[in-house]
Amino acid sequence: MVLAFLPIAAQAHPCHNEAKGLLAGMTHPVIGLDHLLAALAVGFLSAHMGGRAFLLLPMTFISCLVVGMLAGMGFFGKPAIEALVLSSVLVFGGMMISPKQLPLSASVLVIGFFGLFHGHAHGSELPEQAVRHLYILGFLTTSGLLHWMAMATVIVARHYEKTSFVRYAGAAVILSGLILWIA
Repeated sequence: MVLAFLPIAAQAHPCHNEAKGLLAGMTHPVIGLDHLLAALAVGFLSAHMGGRAFLLLPMTFISCLVVGMLAGMGFFGKPAIEALVLSSVLVFGGMMISPKQLPLSASVLVIGFFGLFHGHAHGSELPEQAVRHLYILGFLTTSGLLHWMAMATVIVARHYEKTSFVRYAGAAVILSGLILWIA
């Protein structure tokens, strides 16, 4: 939540002009606050739901990021999507705080839908001078690591019987998303 008040919060996708390759791709998911929140939320949800969702939700998000990035790079057209990217943060946070879980198939559809638009946003903002394949590899690697960090956090919280952790994290995601929306 503290990150939301930093000057970087006013620009959800900073530092695109300096992107060159693998390292730039790896840093973007961490400095793009909307992507950071969405990636962590997907990890929280997948561990919270457990079972097949544990691997299926992060794999869906990463797969849809790839398709969306290709679309954003001009392979499939360029719709306006920034509002959908920010909406994903609010929807994912809502899924985290809800006392009832969506069925796995519905969760996969929601996460995949928003993953496409996250990918599109990042693909369309990819600078011309970037080494595309390295940037994408770095971006996807860090996105996956963010999922796994959140998943590990939920597992540790369960071990210590902190069952409401995901709901609190969901509230923080929603609050941060609202601050991004307003900024």
